[in-house]
Amino acid sequence: MNHSSNGTAGSFDTDEGARAYAENVLRPEGPLPLHRDVPPPEPFPVEALGNILEPAARAIHDKIQAPLAMCAQSVLAAAALAVQGHANVRLPYGQSRPISEFFLTIAFSGERKSAVDAEALTPIRQREAELRDLHRAEMPSYLNDKAAWDAVRTSILKKCKDNRSATKTALDLLGPEQPPPLVPLLTCAEPTLEGLTKLLAIGQPSLGIFASEGAQFIGGHGMSAEAKLRSAGGISILWDGGLVQRVRSGDGTTILGNKRVSMHLMAQPDVASQFLTDPVLQDQGLLSRFLIVSPSETSGTRFVRDVHPATEAS
Repeated sequence: MNHSSNGTAGSFDTDEGARAYAENVLRPEGPLPLHRDVPPPEPFPVEALGNILEPAARAIHDKIQAPLAMCAQSVLAAAALAVQGHANVRLPYGQSRPISEFFLTIAFSGERKSAVDAEALTPIRQREAELRDLHRAEMPSYLNDKAAWDAVRTSILKKCKDNRSATKTALDLLGPEQPPPLVPLLTCAEPTLEGLTKLLAIGQPSLGIFASEGAQFIGGHGMSAEAKLRSAGGISILWDGGLVQRVRSGDGTTILGNKRVSMHLMAQPDVASQFLTDPVLQDQGLLSRFLIVSPSETSGTRFVRDVHPATEAS
């Protein structure tokens, strides 16, 4: 070999230099990951939302100046939460399923996800406020009734302690303890499966997992490495309208039927990618239950302007 120091292939000061060149310069590249360009999103079929939801979506779009697809998605998710407790859908093969829906909206920071979500959920928040007022009004009466019931039961057990038949007769006449008022909560952002199950047992039978910051749910305890599989399975059962059954030594046995849960997560692309590429969630089947939109970015295209009079009227 020609010993030279000109640094070109085929001429090296030493054999070691030739080997180093071959190892570090001529070494074949490994395979590169394949990435396809993401095509521009198709327009959201907002006209398919009907004569109530379409005007609502367009009004939010006009007021917030967020992508129309995001506005339509938020309106549709709010509507699913509002109606899911009132009807089922009959499938072609005869079985019935809830009309609950799961939604995922992907948008960059600054696309006004929280503002859109707040507008779409305004009727839900108003209903929650009504439920809280009702709960506050009912609690004193419930507590008084519980105290009276406890006192009478204690009295019966003392008075008839030596007479089983008389005790049973008196307790039958007393009747069962009245349940407490339902917890006045319609949405939550980051429940664990266990927490969601308890809430469905003592709260409203129709709930929504709504997070304008989807990282709360995706990065929350319910989606941690040790919990995500059972969370995904349990949430999928709720989507299907199946019985929720839990048997625990501490909490005992819980069986819940005819419960409804919808979901809307709004997340930035990196967070959504973490969620959508999770092999555990892919294999379990949770992700296939989501309706997903990822509108084009609109930052830098919004300007201060007056809201259309029709929007103000709505």
